[in-house]
Order: sequence, then structure tokens, then C-alpha cells
Amino acid sequence: MPFLKGLRKKIYLTFAGLSFFFGLSLLLFVKFEYSKHLRTELEKRGISIARHLAQQSIAPILTRDPLTIKLAAIQVQRTEEDIIYIFFRDPRNGEVFAHTFGEEFPYELLDANILPAHNDHSIVHLDTELGQIYDVAVPVGRGSLGQVHVGISGKPILAAVNRLTRDILLVTLVLASASLLFSLPLSAALVRPLGHLNHAAREVAEGRFEQQMTERGHDEIGELAQSFNFMTRQLHATQQELLARNRLLADEVERRQSAEEKLASQLKFLATLMNELPEPVFYKNTQGIYLGCNRALEEFYGLPREKIIGHGSDDLFPEAEARIHNQADRDLFDNPGTCQYETPITTAEKQQRQVVCKKTTFFDSAGMLAGLVGVMIDVTAERNIDLLRREFVSTTAHEFQTPLSAILGFCELLQLPAHEMTGNRDECLAIIQERAEFLSRLVDQFLDVSRIEAGRALPLNLAPCHPERLIQRLLRNQRDNQHRFEIRFPENCPPVLADEDRLSQVIENLISNAVKYSPSQGRITITGAVEKDMMSVSVADQGVGLAESQLERIFEKFFRADTSETAPSGTGLGLFISHAIVEAHGGRISALSHPGEGVTITFTLPLAT
Repeated sequence: MPFLKGLRKKIYLTFAGLSFFFGLSLLLFVKFEYSKHLRTELEKRGISIARHLAQQSIAPILTRDPLTIKLAAIQVQRTEEDIIYIFFRDPRNGEVFAHTFGEEFPYELLDANILPAHNDHSIVHLDTELGQIYDVAVPVGRGSLGQVHVGISGKPILAAVNRLTRDILLVTLVLASASLLFSLPLSAALVRPLGHLNHAAREVAEGRFEQQMTERGHDEIGELAQSFNFMTRQLHATQQELLARNRLLADEVERRQSAEEKLASQLKFLATLMNELPEPVFYKNTQGIYLGCNRALEEFYGLPREKIIGHGSDDLFPEAEARIHNQADRDLFDNPGTCQYETPITTAEKQQRQVVCKKTTFFDSAGMLAGLVGVMIDVTAERNIDLLRREFVSTTAHEFQTPLSAILGFCELLQLPAHEMTGNRDECLAIIQERAEFLSRLVDQFLDVSRIEAGRALPLNLAPCHPERLIQRLLRNQRDNQHRFEIRFPENCPPVLADEDRLSQVIENLISNAVKYSPSQGRITITGAVEKDMMSVSVADQGVGLAESQLERIFEKFFRADTSETAPSGTGLGLFISHAIVEAHGGRISALSHPGEGVTITFTLPLAT
């Protein structure tokens, strides 16, 4: 409420409230306790009067003299102004001996206050037209001679109480007014210094701690002013100290922010550096859980980083592979340092990769073993090359061994005397020449491979030539009558611009492979077509065909689709060299195959213009 705002108003209200509370309390006391006391005194007086009349009426009642009784009652009524009526009655038959009512007696009063037997008095409050009446009944001669009833008016009591209530109300108003007047200087004495204190407190709240209050007197307000001044001095000193510390702290924060920015930049650089490393890198805690990795590891495993970090080897690898990694980690944690081992790994795409794992332990700032960091080097290609090289050495040795054995055998035969020879001398020399030419072609293949790997261009003697004629000539030299050859070239086929010897080498390699891998009596189809300024030549067989994984590697060095003991002979270099020769001419070579449907190899060469 607005009236209650402000200490001054509260003081006024307090004094006025106390005054009204005092007056109300006194009024309630008068209303209840004092009026009760007056009623009690009135009842005592009524009993006394009634007993006096009962004593005086004994003799007239015995002599049956109602006039004397009535005169005595009238005399008492005249003496006591508040007595309304007096009557005497016989309770046995209800007969009224005498009364002061005049001509008519109100018989309803007979039943208003019935005096019980053995009671010395009875008082009943009656509400009548004349106001409240106290009917006092007293027995005459212990009740055997009758009863006397005295009706005393309650108006005097009510008038006295009302008069006293008015006086109390007047006194209360005077007291409240005096209290308000008295509270004016008192409230001023209290509120004025408190107002100064409030203003000073607001200044302090806004940070102006130099505020001071005037110290007057030695009362509580003076002590409050002293305490406030002491507080502001302490706050001012603390403020200055905090400001000095804040400046130091700001400098320290600035230095730390600068250091953190540099550290964050370095960490970002290191994270970027590790993330951009081409080799898969990872680090684990001492429980073998991955704590981080780079993008190369994600790509190698075929898993996002979220599915690697927080997991162990058991979650990422098959049981056998996980056992190898876990054992290596345990051994490294038991003997901190560095370890290296090679093991196969199965990626998420179920691809088998051969890797070399290099791991080393690291420690935290307290010098405790914290985990390990590792790098994985994919050596799958190197191991495949090693395998191909071993197969190549074995195959090449076999390829050299067969013609060399024939050359050595026929040379020994030629060294025999003429009469001991069992064969034709010219045939022996022809076979030796054929095997020698075969070995020469093998050596030429190795030289071509050497040039290709060294990045040197293959020597080409470009001139117009007809692929169809080359194919016809090569097929005439074929001694194989177990396959059927079909040649399909358009009429008036234009020549291509190529090195005839190199083109013969490509076609011979393709036909040789088709013959090797086609079944007996199988059909080998050689097709030519002209497309714009290019000619395409395709060689298709009816062999077992190649799987998609084999087809992707068919032009790799040393690759052979069949490496079994019963596989056809070959070095695995023919298609590799053919690929290089075709591209040296500015053409393209490709392969198409499905398992069980044979292989079709197509190459293109530019037309001679």
C-alpha cells in the first residue's frame, strides 16, 4: 500500500495504531469486564432488597394483610429509582398477594422466573418494552409463605457503560493526536539520518566508496554512522586492492590468451599435419582404446572416425587379427619403447591388406605411461610385387630352360660324327635358330620393360600399315591347327599410322594369349572397325574368362591370371608391353570379360592421313 511506504509514515502509523489499540483495549474492558461488574453489583443489590422485603412481609402474610405488604413495596420502589416492579406470589396456587403494577397485573411474569425449591434466589434477565429488566426472586419464610419478585431496570448500567465508552473514545482520540504530534520530531530525528544513510548506501552501491556520514551523538544511529564510515573505508581500500589485482590479472589473462592462441594454433597445425599424413596414424590409451586417428586411417579401414575412436581392436578386426594387435600392445606396455610387426588386416569392405605396424609408447606430464602412438604402412602392393617377381623368376627360368634345353640338345647332336647322327642336320639347325629367336624375343621384352620403367619412350618407326595384312601373315606362320580363326575387317580398310614391327608385336601377343587360354577347336575372332579418325582391333576368345578383380590387373607387370602348375607358359609381360606400345602410338587398349564367356581385348590406333 502507498500509505505504508516510507519510514516516517510507518512511525506515524505505529504511534496512531498503539493509541487506537490502547483505546480499543480499554473500550473492550469497559464493554465486558466493567459492565459485568456493574451487573453483578446490581444483582447483589436486587437480592438484598428482595430479602429485606421478604423479611418484612412475613408477619403481614401470616395475618393475611396484603395492604401492608403493598405499602411496603411501594415505599421501597419510591426509594430505589431503578426498581420497575415488586410483587408477592404464592407458588403453590399462583396467587399474587400484592404488587406495584396498579390496576392490571402482567401474569406472564409468573412464568418468567420460577424459583426452584431449596434455592435462596433466582435472577432472570428480561427484555421488555421498558428495556432490560433483572427479575430477582427470593423465597419468603424459606419458601413456605411465598416469593417476592423485584424487577430492577438495566438502563442505569447501560447508561453508565455508554457514558464511560464515550469518555474513553474521546481520550483515545486525544491520545492518538498527541502521539502523532509527538512522533513528528521523533520521526524526523530517525528518518533524516537514515535518509542520509540510504543516499550514501546508493552511492556505495554504484561504486563510489569515498562516501562518509556525519557522526552525531553516541546513540545507535551514531554508532551506525561510525560502522558505515568504517565499512566504506574498508571497501575503498579493498576496491583499490582489487583494481590493482585486476590489472595484474588482466595482464596475466592476456598473456595466457596469447599463449593459448599460440598453443591452439600449434595444436591445430599438428592436427592438420597428422590428418594430412598419407600413412594411417593412430594413438591409444593403456587399455588399448583408440583416442584419435587421421583421415588416412579412416580411409584405410573404410570407417568414419566416430566408429574408431572409443573402440578397441576387438571391435574393429576379426578375432584372430585383434588377438595379434592386442598382444603386441600388451608386450609394448609391459616393456615401453618401440615395436614393429607385419600382419594382415581385413578392412570394413572385407579386403585383405598386408601392413607393417610401427608403435611407440608415450608418457603424460607426470611421467606415467599414458598410451601408444602408431603408424601403419600398407605394403600390400610391395608384397604383391614380390610375389609376382618370384613367380616371374620361376616362370622366366622355365621359359628360358625349355628353349635352352632344346638348343643344347641339338648342339650336342650336331657335334656327333655324321655316321652317328639320326636326324637331318638342316632341321636341327632350323630348330636351334627358332629357339634362339624365341630367346631373343624374351630378351627384347625385358629391354622394353626396362625402357618403360625408366620412363623412356619406346623407339617407333611410324609409317602407314594395314593391320589386316599383318594378321594374315602372322596366322600363316601359326603352326596351331587346333583353333579356328575368324577375321572380320571392312572392305577397303584404310591403313593406320604405326610401327609395323611394334604393331606385329601387339597383335602376336593378343593372338598368343587367345590361343593359350581358349579350349581346343575354340573360335578366336579378330575384328576391325573404323570410327572417325581411329581404327579399333579386337581379339576375342572362348576361354574361361576373368573375374572383375583379375580384369582390373590384366595390364599390370608380371600379372598372370592363372598361376597354377598347369597354367600355360608365359612371363606376364606381354599385355604390359602391349599397353605401353598402344599408348605410345596415341591409342587406347582395354579388356572386357565375364567368367565363362572368354576375354575380348580391344585396342585403337590413329588412321594414316
